[in-house]
Amino acid sequence: MTIAKRVTLAVGAGLCIVSLWSTLIAQSEFESSTPSTNALPLITLLVFGGIVAMFAVRKGYGGLLWFIYGFLLFPIALLHILLRKKKSEIPKNKAIASNLENSIRSLPDFRADDVYVSPYNLSGIAIDREQAKVALIAGDQIDIIPANGFYKCELLQDGVQIARANRGSQLLGIAVGGALLGKAGAMIGGLSGSSTISENFHRVVLRLVVDHFDRPVHETVLVDSERALAKDNKLYKEAVEKAELWYGRVIGLMQKASEQPRELPSSD
Repeated sequence: MTIAKRVTLAVGAGLCIVSLWSTLIAQSEFESSTPSTNALPLITLLVFGGIVAMFAVRKGYGGLLWFIYGFLLFPIALLHILLRKKKSEIPKNKAIASNLENSIRSLPDFRADDVYVSPYNLSGIAIDREQAKVALIAGDQIDIIPANGFYKCELLQDGVQIARANRGSQLLGIAVGGALLGKAGAMIGGLSGSSTISENFHRVVLRLVVDHFDRPVHETVLVDSERALAKDNKLYKEAVEKAELWYGRVIGLMQKASEQPRELPSSD
């Protein structure tokens, strides 16, 4: 358990003790008070319900039921919502990402041979191998970039750069769509001077710097986990393989286009 979670639990427990005492007093006063004097205890209970509903909405849950829960059983409801995980938006985002992929595949003058749209940030990348072009997706925004319009390709693990390829550097032994690095976890190595993806990471991002005046930096989140991922975790292996694949595809295109004349980028 992290220090932040321990502090949250300690604060929550303290608030529960104080609020339990306050709730009992408020309910007692409410039951024993006359109609002319019961406004304050009622307001107190309404505030308690509002506090629980506020935490619930911040974590992605409906406010009304949690308000009622907090109004009736404030200490228990408060501890419950503090301990509850933030509601994941991944299931909803997966459907949106699937629709974005379909939109990319229906683009005119662009054949999407390889497509990935991240359910984590609804950003993605698609490759037209024949025309050596890349579609960069950021929500409903799509930019078409020629392969020779890439300046840099990076992999970031929890915000730390672990692999990098610049245009003009030596990019040897990479074949687009081919067997890139063999065993999962052997990240690019001598090609970029990078280290390997370490254990217990949370987030891996593919960052591209491209020839586009308005959006020169594009980030696609390959994995974003609340819990640290170890090597025996299925999501860890999938993240490493996905990172290898897309990093290799992009720098393969950069190499292929290194001696071709540059084109101006277009956008949809």
